[in-house]
Amino acid sequence: MVSKKVIVPVAAVAISVATLFGVSKVYAQNSSSNPTSGLVQAIAQKFGLDQNQVQNVVDQYKTQHKSNMQQNMQERLKQRLDQAVKDGIINSTQEQALLDELSKLRSKYSIDSLKSMTPAQRQQAMKDQKTELENFAKSQNIDLSKLKLGFGGRGMWKRGWVKPSVTPTP
Repeated sequence: MVSKKVIVPVAAVAISVATLFGVSKVYAQNSSSNPTSGLVQAIAQKFGLDQNQVQNVVDQYKTQHKSNMQQNMQERLKQRLDQAVKDGIINSTQEQALLDELSKLRSKYSIDSLKSMTPAQRQQAMKDQKTELENFAKSQNIDLSKLKLGFGGRGMWKRGWVKPSVTPTP
């Protein structure tokens, strides 16, 4: 039997390759079930492994990867807000209130809850989230346009949440 030392790297590489080449998009058109199940089946067959074990490794990897990404995003957000405190844009009380509010909004408008919505419902939920954040910021006397609250390369300004503050370069 093949050890976990073989399964884990094979699964990690396979997930990365599938993501890069859009296998999950193609599979999604053919099935509404787990988008990686075809890949898991192919790996299990190719290397003579138990498909359930391969699926477990893939699921564990995805869960750990998602957790690491969320933790990294939270750390970057905290660093940006710490810098805003140093720059005098907000104070430490406002920073903590904003972190708490963003955490609350992340829970209320989680990715998992948005997945079950229609596109129109998702759009409305995002508008509601925007409104809640703007109202909160106003109540805390926080100018969102002065904060760099981009997430994952897609800043809130790209979604129309806040206007970017452009500083001309000399």
